[in-house]
Amino acid sequence: MHSIKILPKDNYRLPNVSVSTDDLIASVEEYLLNKLKKTVSPTQVDYLKDEFSGKVQNEVDYNIYGDAFDYYYFLTNFWKYYSYFKKSFKSNFTNIDVLDLGSGSGACSLAFLAILNERNKKTTVRLKLIDKSLMQMEKAAELLKVTEKHLKNLTVVLTMQKQDLRKWKSQSDTYDVILMGHMFSDTPTYTKDVLEQITMVLKPFGIAVIVERVDDMVNQAIQETLKNKFVSVNHFINRATREIPFRYSAYTIELPKVE
Repeated sequence: MHSIKILPKDNYRLPNVSVSTDDLIASVEEYLLNKLKKTVSPTQVDYLKDEFSGKVQNEVDYNIYGDAFDYYYFLTNFWKYYSYFKKSFKSNFTNIDVLDLGSGSGACSLAFLAILNERNKKTTVRLKLIDKSLMQMEKAAELLKVTEKHLKNLTVVLTMQKQDLRKWKSQSDTYDVILMGHMFSDTPTYTKDVLEQITMVLKPFGIAVIVERVDDMVNQAIQETLKNKFVSVNHFINRATREIPFRYSAYTIELPKVE
């Protein structure tokens, strides 16, 4: 078995990022090279590229393909999420409850933490990951551990729940921010059910963020469901530019303000 290199696109840096975020990404790259490089085969990467090339993808077993996915896609997804949060996220917090649904290895939540760290001082973040793959969540915990020295403005309290989102039911916990990065492409037929649950656990004035591939058919289900919900939705499509060379479709959802 021969190894593959992290592609140039994955070494991309968004212009004008903070020193803390640049250092954080350097730690992530070191982790990917040292931890995953020897375990990843080009055959696995080719399988994933084929799966993600169409408008509909089959369900991927991340207990098998998780290392290959992270080695090839983690940094690209991080910068995709980071660029959107940098553009759209304005709020300041001293304490915040965050839920990352379908977290995988945590690219979305790590990007969100990087933005929080840049914009806030002495913030406590209670972060909950929910994913069907315990292996991927454990990787997220490892990545948080190796990058925590670059998140000096944050105290992160991490909890994890192994759960197939097709069977997920909201409980009594509520959240200021709910993150869903490339989650619905894995569970397109359950989009409506999951979004129903979201409105039940989002705090007043809280936000939920969805990021998916532009060409994925799941966007139709997301838009159709949100159209019929009593929520405020900002839909943004990044068409890829020289500065941000990623194509994605993003939604920011807010519950209506109560007078």
